[in-house]
Amino acid sequence: DLRSKNWKKQKEAGIDLIPSNDFSFYDQMLDMTCLVGNVPPRFGWDGSQVDLDTFFHIARGQIGKANAFASEMTKWFDTNYHYITPEFQADTNFKLASTKVFDQFKEA
Repeated sequence: DLRSKNWKKQKEAGIDLIPSNDFSFYDQMLDMTCLVGNVPPRFGWDGSQVDLDTFFHIARGQIGKANAFASEMTKWFDTNYHYITPEFQADTNFKLASTKVFDQFKEA
């Protein structure tokens, strides 16, 4: 796959500290939010691993069963880059809910 090919090229070029987890389906802030299980209650997340559907529901909203609106986006300083703004509740319980970062580190 593409990641493996790029890691192999870097290793062959003599790079001994190979970067990992540098790809996101949406943005790194949303990746971190999902990593620690900070999923807004309106998405009806069951507390297991955050799957790709839940990930995109947070980013784009969910129409149908939940009718949950997407999380807001915030502009990064004075750039044109926007990221999904994490939402915190007083009763948020953080827990490991994604292994993406660890899986890609081991893979690299």
